[in-house]
Amino acid sequence: MGSNSVSVVNNLKGITTQFAGERALTRLLAVDECYSKGDVAMEAFKPIVTDDMIPVERKGDQLFTTRATHNTIIFSNYYRPFKSAETERRWWVPPFREYDRGPEVSKEENQAFHAKGSSLIRVMLPKGKSRDQTNIQELLHWLKLVADNCPKEFFSVAPKSEGFVDLVDMSVEEEHGELLAWLNKLGKHEAFALHKLVDATAVPQSKLRVLLPEMGFRNCQMASEGNRKVWTKAPVGKGPQRLVEYKV
Repeated sequence: MGSNSVSVVNNLKGITTQFAGERALTRLLAVDECYSKGDVAMEAFKPIVTDDMIPVERKGDQLFTTRATHNTIIFSNYYRPFKSAETERRWWVPPFREYDRGPEVSKEENQAFHAKGSSLIRVMLPKGKSRDQTNIQELLHWLKLVADNCPKEFFSVAPKSEGFVDLVDMSVEEEHGELLAWLNKLGKHEAFALHKLVDATAVPQSKLRVLLPEMGFRNCQMASEGNRKVWTKAPVGKGPQRLVEYKV
């Protein structure tokens, strides 16, 4: 595809400001260090990701609209680079946050775990001719070619991804105070089944999967219930002893 067909911008402002739209006139648009506190930049970014036509404005020239030819990939070091509604279908997010040593391990230890994995990957990847990692760029080029040759129907409905729930804008706190009070009262020897909690409260499972780890719960299997998957505050190695159900 060639390096001239790859456009790399820093943060959302690198593509959403008044005269930055031309950066999307490429084959692969890579947004690095993505982060947005508010909705303005995100609302400007969404059409760039999904619309068939995009507006471009150059200094001194009249704004024009042209066909979008790019695909988009986003990188970020932020836990939540932006907020997204649960009904959004634009984003596929690899659930990297799940691939660590669990919530019972400190943040520093998990960061060290990821850093070690990254260093191992860098060692294992074949070097380019100049002894750098240009082969990664070649991999992105190859992925872009795969995307170009896939039927359009393949991309019409994006698959839900577990990592996406981290981006969902939460509103459980305002709407379900009784549920939060019940969760806070649960002891470390108690556990509950997530699907039953969803049925009893009508809170989407995607929201609960974000909320529960923040409240100190973890997902595990309960041996006394036939290895049933449950959520509990019990520490690792000391599984829950009693299964409970939420009742209004």
